[in-house]
Amino acid sequence: MSTRKRRWGAILLTVCMALSLMTTGAHAAGEEPSADFSAHEVNVEDPYPEGVTVDLFDYWLEDQNSPDSQRMKGGDSGKYKNMGINQNHALKFLNDATWGTYNQWTGDEEPYIGIVSSILGEDGYPHLNEEKTGSGESLSYLFNGFDSRDTGEKKVEGKAAYMDVGGLLQRDQEGYYYYDCTKNFASFDENENQFTLYEKGGVKEGAEENARYQFFPFNTAEQVFNISGGELNDKELEGSESAPARKDIINHYFGVSMVTRFVQTKDGKSPFDSTKPVTYEFSGDDDVWIFIDGVLVADLGGIHDPASVKIDFSTGKIDVNGGDGSKQEGASSTTLKKVFESAGKQGNEGDWDENTFREGTFHTLNFFYLERGNGASNMSLKFNMKVILESEIKKVSQDYTAEGTAEGVAGAEFALYPADESWDIIDGYQNAPYATGTTDEKGEFILLDQENVPLVPSDLQGVSSYWVLRETEVPEGYRGIEEVHFHLQSNDSGYPILLSDSTWDVGAYAMSKVLATARTVSGEESGAKYVETTEEGKVKVLDSEGKPVGTMFSVILKRPNDFQGTWEELTLKDLTAVSGNPEKGWKIHPAGMEGVLEAAQENWYPFKLGTEFTCAIENLPGDIEKYYLVAATDQKKNAEYTGGYFYINKEITSADDLKEVNPNDIVMLDPSEFQRQFAMSLYVPNIQNRLLVQKTDEEGNPLDGAKFSLYEQEGITVDEKGNYVSLGGQSPIDVENTEKTGTINLENGSTIKGAMTFSKIPKGEYYLIETEAPAGFEKNPTAVPVIVDNTGVYADAGDQNDMVSVNLGVGKLVKSMVQFAEDDDIDATLHDIKAALETGTYSKEGEETGTWTWNENTNWSEATHLSYSTNDAVLEYAPISEEYPNVLSYDKGWGRLSIRQCMDHDDIIQSPKQPLGDQSLNNLFSGTTMVVVGNQRQAAGKLSITKNVAGLDEDIASQLSFDITLTAEPKNLNGGTVYRMKDGETSEKVPFSEEGKATLSIHDGETITLQVPAGVTITVKEDAVSGFTVAYEDTSSASEAVSVSEQSQGISVTIEEKADKAITITNTFDSGNAVAEIIPAINKTFTGSGWNIGDAVSFQIEAMTEDTPVPNPNRITITKSSDSTASASFAPIIFTEAGTYQYKITENEGDLNRVKYDTSVYTLSVTVTDNEERGLTVSNWSIKKNGKPADEIVFTNHRSSGSHRPDPDPDDDKPSLNTEDHYGYIIGYPVDYYTGLPTEDQTKKPVKPQGNITRAEVATIYFRMLTDESRNHFWSQDSGYPDVALADWFNNAIATLSNGGIISGYPDGTFDPNGYITRAEFAVIAARFFDMDYQGEDLFPDIDGHWAQDYINQAAEDGFIEGYPDGTFGPDKYITRAEAVTLVNRTLDRHPDPDHFLEDMLVWPDNLDTEQWYYADMQEATNSHEYQVKKDAQGNEYEVWTKVLPVRDWEAFEKEWSDANSAENPGEVVGKN
Repeated sequence: MSTRKRRWGAILLTVCMALSLMTTGAHAAGEEPSADFSAHEVNVEDPYPEGVTVDLFDYWLEDQNSPDSQRMKGGDSGKYKNMGINQNHALKFLNDATWGTYNQWTGDEEPYIGIVSSILGEDGYPHLNEEKTGSGESLSYLFNGFDSRDTGEKKVEGKAAYMDVGGLLQRDQEGYYYYDCTKNFASFDENENQFTLYEKGGVKEGAEENARYQFFPFNTAEQVFNISGGELNDKELEGSESAPARKDIINHYFGVSMVTRFVQTKDGKSPFDSTKPVTYEFSGDDDVWIFIDGVLVADLGGIHDPASVKIDFSTGKIDVNGGDGSKQEGASSTTLKKVFESAGKQGNEGDWDENTFREGTFHTLNFFYLERGNGASNMSLKFNMKVILESEIKKVSQDYTAEGTAEGVAGAEFALYPADESWDIIDGYQNAPYATGTTDEKGEFILLDQENVPLVPSDLQGVSSYWVLRETEVPEGYRGIEEVHFHLQSNDSGYPILLSDSTWDVGAYAMSKVLATARTVSGEESGAKYVETTEEGKVKVLDSEGKPVGTMFSVILKRPNDFQGTWEELTLKDLTAVSGNPEKGWKIHPAGMEGVLEAAQENWYPFKLGTEFTCAIENLPGDIEKYYLVAATDQKKNAEYTGGYFYINKEITSADDLKEVNPNDIVMLDPSEFQRQFAMSLYVPNIQNRLLVQKTDEEGNPLDGAKFSLYEQEGITVDEKGNYVSLGGQSPIDVENTEKTGTINLENGSTIKGAMTFSKIPKGEYYLIETEAPAGFEKNPTAVPVIVDNTGVYADAGDQNDMVSVNLGVGKLVKSMVQFAEDDDIDATLHDIKAALETGTYSKEGEETGTWTWNENTNWSEATHLSYSTNDAVLEYAPISEEYPNVLSYDKGWGRLSIRQCMDHDDIIQSPKQPLGDQSLNNLFSGTTMVVVGNQRQAAGKLSITKNVAGLDEDIASQLSFDITLTAEPKNLNGGTVYRMKDGETSEKVPFSEEGKATLSIHDGETITLQVPAGVTITVKEDAVSGFTVAYEDTSSASEAVSVSEQSQGISVTIEEKADKAITITNTFDSGNAVAEIIPAINKTFTGSGWNIGDAVSFQIEAMTEDTPVPNPNRITITKSSDSTASASFAPIIFTEAGTYQYKITENEGDLNRVKYDTSVYTLSVTVTDNEERGLTVSNWSIKKNGKPADEIVFTNHRSSGSHRPDPDPDDDKPSLNTEDHYGYIIGYPVDYYTGLPTEDQTKKPVKPQGNITRAEVATIYFRMLTDESRNHFWSQDSGYPDVALADWFNNAIATLSNGGIISGYPDGTFDPNGYITRAEFAVIAARFFDMDYQGEDLFPDIDGHWAQDYINQAAEDGFIEGYPDGTFGPDKYITRAEAVTLVNRTLDRHPDPDHFLEDMLVWPDNLDTEQWYYADMQEATNSHEYQVKKDAQGNEYEVWTKVLPVRDWEAFEKEWSDANSAENPGEVVGKN
């Protein structure tokens, strides 16, 4: 689902936190159109027009996929009246007169007027008109983002919501955005969160002469079309109803809402063509309600035939069904001013220009559309308003989603007050805020004035330039904010912008954004549009048919810091381009057009053609007041930034296309020919209340398995030592928390052991109490006081003897301020900080809320110094050096961190800082509070169990294994755990069942020692073994051994604290010395690519007849040590009676990589006879393999090479690739990704996935990945190329691969090692490793006649390469490093799967986005690893990494290879590949 959010509305507020994205349910709309229909799709150039937000909703009665074509028959109305979306609501889907006339078809195109009130509700949604419907219910349940997939109060039955969908609106040549169902069938794809439009309408309804195509967005092309003769044709729809729109397959009942923010243009005329008016036009059915600034201006409510409305903003006229004089039913005309006057919302006379809005005024249009009937569905929409970029307020948390954005949280209430320059509320507003609002399910709200009219910044500026925002209701579990101060300032274009005055106090920061609009002029070609350049010329941007020509784009430019002249004296050669973002920092590019091209490749901001050519740039770098057009007139000379506008005379669809652009082909456009609207996103932080708890033993080692709960302090009894005496019948508070202490996986991949978390803790006073101790430990009785208030989460460490301490860390920097932490040449004010521990007291003294008193004498000499680091494994801020800790700790009383800016380490960065002095930064950091609770080990003793076997030869007895059962009383082990001891320490837990039982295996002469909780009685009993008697003896005391007859239930001992108990179990073989034995042996061999050291294969033997003895144990494992063959034997089979015995011996299938297991079944037959002289003897035995006689038991395994091509013929004189070992064959560049300086830090080295790759680098990759035999066989140091010298680092690679016929040079004899390699050249290299056997047609349309044609076809046939989405291959385009490693991985038969990578793998600063198509292949190429190959349900192979190997020193290996091949016996490769 798309997660785009764009709302150009009145002032918006977004409260954000990290939440999982909601996934959509199964629905026909999610089915991908087949390839046959894709050729008939319409290309929508801009799926998400600026300034327009479209939401789509599916409704149903029975279930989402049941037919919606039900017709009311007889008494069926009761069946559907309260079903699905109709449940408990007055507005009904599926018409019936008994449900109220507003729920009945009107019979024609006349709307049912008055269903909703004439004013938009305070929640931003239409409300039913109580006079007409008997209900004043809000229709928010139909149009908000909640649906049937939500839970609790958010759940809406019978509804699926798809927010901010794209692809519905096209643009015509007159500058209108439009959709017309009669021309284009629209099918919604929920996987893409976009509509797919088709080249003709679908579902024709009505008599042929009046037939119309319909709007059914939740049906697919496959359902409504056939293809014949290459054309789309209407399909005969399935279903019992006669009318097409009533067929069972048609999905009725849906809704659309749309929000458009616009500015009234001069004379209300089109910004694209000043001779035409600005209009908003709709035609369709059923309910349509259009609000402007909260006033209902068009009411087409009810279930009706197609009705229409047209709003003309040049005159203010509103025509319904053709207007006055039309013969249509329900025709009427009015004006914008009249409907505003009727609603009592006309405002001042100066807001109007006769019957329409005054030029330059800002407005919000809300469009609500429902299809409630189950017949025809029509929709046609077109508009050409001038959209605007509006300032907004967003509430953000310290957390990020996987997409790098914060999700909204509902329920935050705010009030806005006008103030004076001292931030004192203006008289008359102290108890009556100017505006209020509550965040919706998206975390957004529109500030409404006292008359519920949405506000815009221009409205605020008319009251005061200074404003105070207060959070009056904080969402539960979040930290509230102090007052946020901001002021408004107008720029040269007259648009007011918000500027924060609370940046360092509360982290409220105003992030800049701009919407640039190009002014077009006429030129040589009649009807075409041009834009003027800085060279006094013109470039054509629109041809006479209204189609775009070339591409305009924008780049932010920065003035050099040392430039002393005026802006008028600057040229492009002086200005440096800036790219980046506030989350990851900014980057300065070289001056001139080369830098412009680099910046555009990283931040692609093209102009889009809507009603005008516009370009929206969000998150501008630097201070908005230092932009030339925003700066005050007397400060323009000190401005640092401006926007640059450029043109390329070719279509550029993405930043990737810029790689083929020459900087000399870019033209700079005259910046004076562009209008700019500057606006702000005012980010206000919202921090979630969290508490970490860690459990440790006496020595500070983390412990898993402890459980803690938070209790409200009231009602808990605590003694003078701080220990809880009684919980007073209280239950713990219900907050999000992990169940017990364990390993917590943090977002950045690091872990904390023995810990648990509490999240979203409401404000209050609590006790943290341990309710369950780890096994083997006593609970710590301390009740730890915890206070949660608007400033943070605090914990009392008690005294130094309670084994409680508290660790404090700075936590995360709130998202709104991250841009000030990056070392990015722009502003690194918060890059370095220091934090010191402050102690304090908390006192209530009868007050409802307590007060803090903090020690003002903070010892800054003991502060920790931290530096911002995006690569630190644990914190965003890491210690500047090893002498500073990550956290500060205290073991008594209350504490907090005091955080300040640090200016002591400015030498480690180059970026400028704003000196903040003693400004507290506490509110900018989330803070981490972790209570560490120690536990005493529980009282325990030891139990030793020894096994003796008598009556058998020692060699035989030593190979026998016996099972013993332990039974504990009490069954819960007194709340403790039994551990097996090794070398005097607990080594592993002995699992006991709920019945208090556990089983152990023991051998002759073995002693098992257990640690058992004190007071537990353990009964030891051995499972009966044929031929043996058993005797138990308590050897820990002087008592005599208990006789066998008295031990049918085993022996019991009670464990005492710190005491040792011992039991000896003796088994005596009782067969009158009549014993025979046989020892079955197994041989194991591997074929194919061999048996790896450490590979293990297991086997088992089973009895095939009753009363047949088996070895004990009956399973053996053979592990590879050196040779490709090995053998092992089972334990002896002991026979005590004559007879014939049969056994089945098999190999167990394991999970060794690329190994085919042997499924043979061996049968072993043994005959035992009783000879008077010799006793029992094995007189005969035989072996059969799969029913056929065999001489021995041999299991053979085959390991394949791993290639999807046939294994290379060893006699074929062609180099072979090593497809078995998965070594990382590329490494990062030895420069710091962030500073550009040399570095050895692997985590800072870039791998440049989007960069090009040279011919020498490609040769080196394949040289490294040759098999040892091939590299040795084709070794050469004489390349024969004049531009490849013996001393070059790439010489051996190029020479060896040239000698093997894999690579070749150019016709002039050169190799051009440092030249970028093309896609065709790479395909040739890949294909040459394998046989050329492709005989088919060209697989790409653009390779006919190309010199590499055959190789490209072969490589594509083998699955090594792919073309572009348009079907072409682009043979002469340079290949990127990401494309290159993907191709290499395919030739090496590697199948990386990011779901099966390992946490300790190497990561790279420019390959962190797991959503990038190349992420997995880049990780595969840069990490050496062991692996297993698995197959999914479709039979596709994928890798499961099992171990990350050290980084290979390729330079050292190459030296070994070179030494070996220059030795006396060349051919012996010393270094393993």
